[in-house]
Amino acid sequence: MPTTISTTQGRMIRAEILGDFSEAERLRDLLRAECSDLEVLAGAFVAAVRRRFSATDDLREVGRFVATLSAMLGPDVPRRETEALVRAVLGEAYLLDAVDPEVVGAVVWAFLIGVAKDPELSPADVDSLILEAEWYAGMIDQLGALDGLRSTSSELHSAWWHLPHSW
Repeated sequence: MPTTISTTQGRMIRAEILGDFSEAERLRDLLRAECSDLEVLAGAFVAAVRRRFSATDDLREVGRFVATLSAMLGPDVPRRETEALVRAVLGEAYLLDAVDPEVVGAVVWAFLIGVAKDPELSPADVDSLILEAEWYAGMIDQLGALDGLRSTSSELHSAWWHLPHSW
């Protein structure tokens, strides 16, 4: 596995998580102009879920963590959808049907910020998470897994582009 973040998406995620908001916005604008699929962001969600939970964890732990996210980040965290997406990554794929694609971006960002802050990740830990995300991104891209998260146009739903520091 590479040891350096190699994608603009990965650098945007790193900047947002570590609080370099002007750089995160600059990279987001660049990615949006390129009509990026944000597969690394989706990969980061998968990596973060798998680092925080295992398929054998008590599902109440997921609910407690989502409640903590909501308390930490505010009422804009879509709790039901966050829990459904986390559980889908853990193997309950049927729960994806319960998730409105318009809120997926907010769910992904909220979960990433929550994992980064509870407990606080070091920059090296963030880099490790993003390197894993870049690996997952290759898998996601090959499987076409983002197709269901698109709006009726070819662009991803606008919620994917809202960086959490601006909530």
